[in-house]
Amino acid sequence: MTSTILHASTTLLALDYRCDARPGDAPYPEHYRNYSVSFVRKGSFGLEYRGRRHELVAGSLLIGRVGDEYRCVHDHGHAAHGGAHGPDHQCGDECLSFQLSPECADTLGLTDDSWRIGTLPPHAQTAILGQLGQAAAEGTTGIGVQEAGLLLAERFASLVGSRRLTVPAGAASALPPAMSTNATSTASNARIASANTSSSAADRQRAVRAALWIAAHAHTEVDLDRAAAEVHLSPFHFLRLFRRALGVTPHQYLIRARLGHAARLLAEGATVTDTAYSAGFQDLSNFIRTFRTAAGVPPKAFQSLARQQRKILQERLALPRLR
Repeated sequence: MTSTILHASTTLLALDYRCDARPGDAPYPEHYRNYSVSFVRKGSFGLEYRGRRHELVAGSLLIGRVGDEYRCVHDHGHAAHGGAHGPDHQCGDECLSFQLSPECADTLGLTDDSWRIGTLPPHAQTAILGQLGQAAAEGTTGIGVQEAGLLLAERFASLVGSRRLTVPAGAASALPPAMSTNATSTASNARIASANTSSSAADRQRAVRAALWIAAHAHTEVDLDRAAAEVHLSPFHFLRLFRRALGVTPHQYLIRARLGHAARLLAEGATVTDTAYSAGFQDLSNFIRTFRTAAGVPPKAFQSLARQQRKILQERLALPRLR
């Protein structure tokens, strides 16, 4: 495992993790050093945490509670036909990790149960913000790495929080309504995130292989029949298996993969039209509508937020510093 510090302050540490573990390597116990929200950028792996098994694929969030023990498991192996994992999986898994100070984590207003959710399945809004964080890390957007990390952490909190959030003064006003953190949700989200624990190991591996294939081909025409054929299942069986293992349907995962790619392209300055078709959307109006539903703003406004409003976000997302 190699790690690179992308940002370090008294409130947030951003790290780029690149894992060199191979399928079959023995897992070992590790402990979370901080509260953390980590975006899986590439690859797939298993998580053993508090007696449960979770599967993570590109777009998933790995959630850490300071001091808790966990194990990362790399037993997915390689696809027999060589396509589902392919060379990318052999290169290792990659995560963009945002680690919060206790004071910073406390402003999110989450209970211990929320921090112990383990993982969150790929979600349209977190996919967009995860890619925004990656663009910030690479310096291709006006948003800072710390700002992107705080946005992702706030979105996670609004999705799984079991009580109303308390955010820094002015922070919510920096975001559009659909992405502001004044929403509440229930602990049922945690049950969704842990749904994969009831699947067999073989089913989980098939679902992960399919998810990797979908992500790699999201820019093309992908339907349920084609994805099911990749793992040699009927569409009906595949739909049930995928949803049970990963917590989302194949189509939901496809759209979220496309939205994540679109957010990256927009942050890098691509036009809305080029972004839509490059990300796999066949209809421009459908892309704009889908993106706006997920992000709370149309693509052009998101691009403006990413490239031109850094100073505003810096001021409005200011968090108390450690004493």
